[in-house]
Amino acid sequence: MQTYAKQKQIHISSRKLGLICDLIRGKNVIEVQKILFNLDKKGAKIISKLLNSAVANATNNFNMNINALYVLNAIADQGTTIKRTLEKAKGSASLLRKRHSHLTITVSDNKNDKLDQHKKISGKSKQIKKYIVNNKVIEANKKLPQIKINHNQMPNVETPIEKVSQKKEIEIAAKIEKQEENK
Repeated sequence: MQTYAKQKQIHISSRKLGLICDLIRGKNVIEVQKILFNLDKKGAKIISKLLNSAVANATNNFNMNINALYVLNAIADQGTTIKRTLEKAKGSASLLRKRHSHLTITVSDNKNDKLDQHKKISGKSKQIKKYIVNNKVIEANKKLPQIKINHNQMPNVETPIEKVSQKKEIEIAAKIEKQEENK
C-alpha cells in the first residue's frame, strides 16, 4: 500500500530539493532518516519533516510496519516565483527571483511497487530521439540502417609504429643492413 505527504509553497528552489530527492528515492525509511540527519543542506531538514509526516500517515492510518517502509517516490515540483528588484549602480535595477516549490513524498511497504515505479522519467527523456542518416530522419526506437563503407575511397593513413621487443629490433636492423649490402 502507498501513502504520501505533500507540502506546498516551500521557500526553496525545486532544483535544490530535487538533488536531495534523488538521494533518497528507493531507499528504506530508516536509512533515509540517517542520510537526511547527516546531510548539511537546508532542504534536508524540510524533507526530513515531510518524511516523518508520511511515515506517521502510514503507521497511524494504515497500520503499516515502519521497518518495511521505503521511499517509493520523492518529487520536487516548481511552485510560484515572486519577482522583486534590486537597485544597482547608476539608477538601474536587476531582477530577483524568489523561487518556491511543492514537495511530495510517497512511501510504500509493497516490494512490487518498487519494481514498477522506482524513478520517474522526466518529460525530456520521454521524447523520441531522432537521428539524421543520409538525409533521412530515423527515430531512435527503430533499427538504424547499415552504412556500407568503400575502403578503396578511404585515404591511406599512416599508423603509429607498434612497440617491438629488442630481439625483433635487432632482426629488423639486420635485414635492413643486408638489403643495403646487396645494393
